[in-house]
Amino acid sequence: MAAAVARKLAVDRLDALTGGLVLCARTLTAAQRLTQAFEDRQVKKQYVALLAGRYQPSSSTTATAAQSAAAVPAADNTDNPSVRYDSSSGITTINPCVAGKPASTALRVLSQTPSLKFDWITTAQLCPTTGRKHQLRQHMSALGHPILGDPLYNQFAGNGVKLAGKGMCLWAQRLEFDHPLTGLLLQIGTEEPVRFEKVRQHEAQRHVKFAVPEV
Repeated sequence: MAAAVARKLAVDRLDALTGGLVLCARTLTAAQRLTQAFEDRQVKKQYVALLAGRYQPSSSTTATAAQSAAAVPAADNTDNPSVRYDSSSGITTINPCVAGKPASTALRVLSQTPSLKFDWITTAQLCPTTGRKHQLRQHMSALGHPILGDPLYNQFAGNGVKLAGKGMCLWAQRLEFDHPLTGLLLQIGTEEPVRFEKVRQHEAQRHVKFAVPEV
């Protein structure tokens, strides 16, 4: 058996504003193999996020750089972002480059909640197949539905998406990978944070109370 190190070695990372699961190793051998697995894209990661607005994909969904230029920094608009929806799986694939490098994220809508501030809030499952810095945040902004609480990539319908005291609504929820020593498939998951449901409930209640009925 490989000797354990004095402290656990983080082989994964999250943005400072993102919460959830982080993968750590107890031995140097495990850390090296897991690091290689990440580099080889053999580790599957799944996030849950609250997005501003009601994302409604269609089989012809395609976004251009002109549509997302206001949402994504100019340096990341060198290539036209491509957004494609597969109606058979319900998955949208978002492929804008991030920092000039190829990047890809799969999105699945989980639920949608009416909101006075954002019209709707979309709860989405996000699965990146690449690991660029701020990839999910930039991709959701390019889609026109930034992550609630994002202080940087946050333009939505002419307004920001800040939530006072709530932080950014992005959570690393699930990891799937082969055990670095035994090779057994491991699937590790956690529930979304309680504050996500509190945000949805708060926005839904305000919508019921204050929304002007359509005539």
